[in-house]
Amino acid sequence: SSPGPVTWVFPAADEVPPWIKGDYKTVAIRVTDHPIARQICESFGKPIVSTSANLHGQSPLNNYADVIKAFEGKVDYIV
Repeated sequence: SSPGPVTWVFPAADEVPPWIKGDYKTVAIRVTDHPIARQICESFGKPIVSTSANLHGQSPLNNYADVIKAFEGKVDYIV
């Protein structure tokens, strides 16, 4: 059983590719308690890399309608 939700932030090792760490010197590892996201992670059986729901330089989107408006036609899936 997971301790979730919890996020750990670590210094990014040299082996972490730039497309994961971006302009940051840290990476975050998250254990979610969201049932759909959790099921996807458990079914995949390996770590999943993701970002926050926002366009570069913009604040994260927290409302489903705003996410759809910003990303419709630009991504394969929205959960």
